[in-house]
Amino acid sequence: MLPLSPKLSSEVRSLAATSTVEAVLLLRTATGCSLREAVDALRILVPNPSLEDNPPCAEVFAFGPFSTALSERMDYGASHFEGLAPDTPVSVCIAEVNGTASVAWLAETVGIADPDDMNQWHVRPEAIDALALEQAGHCAATQVDALRSAGFSFHFVIAPS
Repeated sequence: MLPLSPKLSSEVRSLAATSTVEAVLLLRTATGCSLREAVDALRILVPNPSLEDNPPCAEVFAFGPFSTALSERMDYGASHFEGLAPDTPVSVCIAEVNGTASVAWLAETVGIADPDDMNQWHVRPEAIDALALEQAGHCAATQVDALRSAGFSFHFVIAPS
């Protein structure tokens, strides 16, 4: 995956909604990548499930004990967790994708060699490429780092299609 800033990822997604060609051109201009690299990046950023009969989708979740120090790192923001007792088990979705290529990319990004092997779905926290997730517009690398430091466990899941 090309290293993309969250801003560029967002611009590419917006542009791709109206013009795939312009989105590819933006990627090539902004990064200096090849046409192939731009198309591959676009497939990850803007999966097109209509190209597959039953496209798979995958998510990576973090599970662990709530603390007020982590409330800003959670999906809903600090105000949603007001009054929640410390150490209450909570989950955080750090990435979700649709489509075969995107599922393969996500698996690789979290250190899974074979996304179909459920034995690998418990993700080693140190195997997660937090910067790649951030560059693809999923979550901030600092969020992953904070959850790792708090002892959260990470899990990859492919949803049935």
